[in-house]
Amino acid sequence: MGKAQVDSVMDAAVPGHGQIRTRVRFDPKIFGIERWPYTECTGIVLDIYVYPKTKIEEPKLEAFLITGSDVEKLLGSITSGNKQLTSEELEDWSELIMCVVMNMRAGYENPDVPEDHPVRVYYKPHWREIEAARNNEELAQALNNLREAVHLRGD
Repeated sequence: MGKAQVDSVMDAAVPGHGQIRTRVRFDPKIFGIERWPYTECTGIVLDIYVYPKTKIEEPKLEAFLITGSDVEKLLGSITSGNKQLTSEELEDWSELIMCVVMNMRAGYENPDVPEDHPVRVYYKPHWREIEAARNNEELAQALNNLREAVHLRGD
């Protein structure tokens, strides 16, 4: 069996900020590997660089809020203007539509928004109608009603 040699060097990079380079040099025979190519003279060299955690600047995430106007624009672009959303269009775009609609809902129905907030109260019947839809026709109608509510509210 072979031997392993370990060297640790602090501040390996210039100017140095406390990083540690650890070099492990070993013969593959340690693991029972015979005649590993190109290792007869030097063995296997493994360099590990460890850098200390530093807090330079934490990224700030901006609040991401999908508004009613975003939903209205999306449904308008899918339906080519003022036309009502059909169950066929809903089937083609359901994942995107529901993602946007549920993100809009999450913006209004969360612990930071009081239960009696006027916008939350205004949209509550529409969320219930969307949840109660049993098929694509009913869901398309519920989404059309939400779109109309957004338009009337002027969000």
